[in-house]
Amino acid sequence: MPYWVQTEEKTMNFGLFMMPLHPPHRSYADSYDRDLNLIVTADKLGYHEAWIGEHITERWENAPAPDLLIAKALAMTENIIFGTGVTLLSIHNPVELAHRIAMLDHLARGRFYWGIGARAIPTDLQLFGLDPAKGVEVRERSAEVLDIILKIWESEGQFSYHGKYFDITAPALDPVLERGLYMKPYQMPHPPIAVAATSLASGSIKVAGERGWFPMSSSNLAPQHLKGHWEVVEEGAASNGREPDRQEWRIGRDVLVAKTPQE
Repeated sequence: MPYWVQTEEKTMNFGLFMMPLHPPHRSYADSYDRDLNLIVTADKLGYHEAWIGEHITERWENAPAPDLLIAKALAMTENIIFGTGVTLLSIHNPVELAHRIAMLDHLARGRFYWGIGARAIPTDLQLFGLDPAKGVEVRERSAEVLDIILKIWESEGQFSYHGKYFDITAPALDPVLERGLYMKPYQMPHPPIAVAATSLASGSIKVAGERGWFPMSSSNLAPQHLKGHWEVVEEGAASNGREPDRQEWRIGRDVLVAKTPQE
């Protein structure tokens, strides 16, 4: 995944996007070992970041809990920054997710980006009782999950949220027993947020521009549409009085590594 970074000269740097992808005949344990070995190698080679995908029902992409893989990889690496690529917001409970992401951020001590997505593959949605044909509802649910998480991280003491999909009331903090809502991320107010998008007129990547988050153009986006993606980011930023930073743009591309250029 190439992206721009600020150095003395403007250069393109590189990271990894790992679905991860494995043939179904490979054992889960061996799959994760291969992923970890690749990440360790990337860290030694100076890759800046690694993004780990999330799928529940995709047999070829057997990573239902990327936060666990990231947690182990953190202990095996020194410099590389990790990101969820991406957390499928619609299938998660926001209270649990807020705490898992916050804890992971502390384990990473800042070596973490939170990548988010509003959709999921149809079978993932079905497993969690969501109708893939109702795209508007899936996006609404994702937006509500994100809203709750950000408000939990902002909250001091008692917290309540009454939405269309979730009704949450956190107990007031007990100062004697030290019980209540307390967990916040290591990076304040939260880890850098990245928003993935695969379509040209993506509402998600427009939100990235509006809120100053990292825009992520998926490798599934046709190359001729990349320019249009950035224009959507600029449009979103302008609507909120922001100036988008092109150096925060993550661009996913498929790269085939072979022994010779001919191959």
